[in-house]
Amino acid sequence: MFNSYGYSFEEQEVRLLERAKEKGFEVVGVYRDGGISGKNVTDRPEMKRLIQDIKTNRIDVLMAWKMSRTFRKLKDLLDVFDIMKDNGCIFYFEKDGEIDPNSSSGKLHAQVLGMVAEIERDGIAENVAMGMEGWDTAIRICTRKLKACNHTRRSTNCKESV
Repeated sequence: MFNSYGYSFEEQEVRLLERAKEKGFEVVGVYRDGGISGKNVTDRPEMKRLIQDIKTNRIDVLMAWKMSRTFRKLKDLLDVFDIMKDNGCIFYFEKDGEIDPNSSSGKLHAQVLGMVAEIERDGIAENVAMGMEGWDTAIRICTRKLKACNHTRRSTNCKESV
């Protein structure tokens, strides 16, 4: 089901299972950390289980909806990226495509998406903090540029200089 933020958690899972079937992948596990912040890997039990399954070669494709829904910190992404690379596992993101940790372009693609996800998370955290402090984050300030004087700021010959 589609909502104003995108597909629901359940709908993402249904679509990913359909995509796995279309690609001929055998689903060996579904890892859900619903209701737990994605800000880091250490607080997510299912992410820890996923990493362990990668290390033991139980899986060779990690499927998820978007990179930013899986990793919110670039460091966490790079740590898991190295584990995946060492164990021959690749990423498949429904919205971001396939990312192969063994290729230089895959590494670049993952790092760019990871940095964007971290910046997005930081921006959301800043907005939430401002909202909790009573700031209205929808306020916009509009200004006009002032004409600049052609003289230096210290000019004694210009009445407009400061």
